Amino acid sequence: MATTVPLFGLNLTDHTLSEAAEYVAACVRGGGEQTINFVNAHCVNIAAKDKNYFAVLRASNVLYADGIGMRLTARMTSVSFRDNVNGTDLFPCLCRLAAQRNIRIGLLGAEPGVARLAADNMKSQYNGLSIPFVQDGYFAENNIDGILESINVAGVDLLLVALGVPKQELFIHRFRQQLNVPVAMGVGALFDFYSGRVCRAPAWIRRAGMEWFFRLLLEPQRLASRYLFGNVMFLGRALVRRIQGRHVLQFKSL
Repeated sequence: MATTVPLFGLNLTDHTLSEAAEYVAACVRGGGEQTINFVNAHCVNIAAKDKNYFAVLRASNVLYADGIGMRLTARMTSVSFRDNVNGTDLFPCLCRLAAQRNIRIGLLGAEPGVARLAADNMKSQYNGLSIPFVQDGYFAENNIDGILESINVAGVDLLLVALGVPKQELFIHRFRQQLNVPVAMGVGALFDFYSGRVCRAPAWIRRAGMEWFFRLLLEPQRLASRYLFGNVMFLGRALVRRIQGRHVLQFKSL
């Protein structure tokens, strides 16, 4: 059984990537409904200002720590995560297992055409992979009921929602009871990467925990506030809590 690491009032599961993929696959066949989300520095900054979003994260069945900021913060509490479990690295592991175990994946989000291209790319790499539902993220509120029905009719086992933080987590939470899907997961910019629309950082940059800087260089206008000001604000919160002698970094008063 995986251990959990409490940070900012959230219980983060300490899985490796392969363990996380196996866990998701087991949840698909295990009955019940699971909601899985990823928490990075940006998520924590938003949750500090949005109590509803914080509550939605806490209501998730599983949370994974994503990114160097979360790893550094964990080290302040004298613990460390065994792996950086993020949606983008987890996706090919999930596709491999899905192709082997007849797990049907649904993709919801991103700009028109992006999710479809990501689906086609992954199906070309994993023989037998089934992605029976694909929908971009540019839909009107009055179309949501039809989208939910299409997901259910398609028999999706694993729904990946890429609407950005916090919209994707709020969407899943709002409609979870209407989705007959064993596992739903918020995945951020994942479809952009696997469609080829956005270039990922080389593996050595990712291993060094500097993928955020690579993305900043590619999209400085869009990401400057999030990665420069946001990262400083996040680390400042963590450092203040550590200086105050709090072994576990609580979320209150952040």
